[in-house]
Amino acid sequence: MTIIAAGYRDRTDFTDETGEVAPHPLSKIARMMFLADVVDLATEPSRALDAWIATEIFPSLLGFRAAGPGIWIDDDGGRVRALLYSSSLSAATTLVPEQYWIERPAGGASIEVHGPDPNIVGFGENTHMPLAASAAALRARTRLALARHREEGRIHSKIFEVEAR
Repeated sequence: MTIIAAGYRDRTDFTDETGEVAPHPLSKIARMMFLADVVDLATEPSRALDAWIATEIFPSLLGFRAAGPGIWIDDDGGRVRALLYSSSLSAATTLVPEQYWIERPAGGASIEVHGPDPNIVGFGENTHMPLAASAAALRARTRLALARHREEGRIHSKIFEVEAR
């Protein structure tokens, strides 16, 4: 089991482009980590999961009026639909960060996200491949966000490997 302990060095500069106080960046990362676990443990595809994934990736959807699970009405009255991330492998793969790709190890029931460095940056273990791919992509996005914040000097973190008992 991997545990990531993280903390921000400066808690005073969390403002958005308008100068308003923005949510703490770790809260978005924590939500995405939790969502990846929920998706990986799901027993079946659902539009509710699709909607949750879509709003994490595209938070501006939360500003639209919901018309149903995974469907929103924009300011002009048009409908915006979440892709079928939980039931379509092609939709799930759109979540993979740019310059990264999905691999399915030979004989394995998991999906891994790989990139320019040799490390696996995300994984999914659900037996339903679209759910596994979505979980892997969400984990990859989380890991890359943590790395980006660390490079910017905004975060210090330590990864602990813990043996399960």
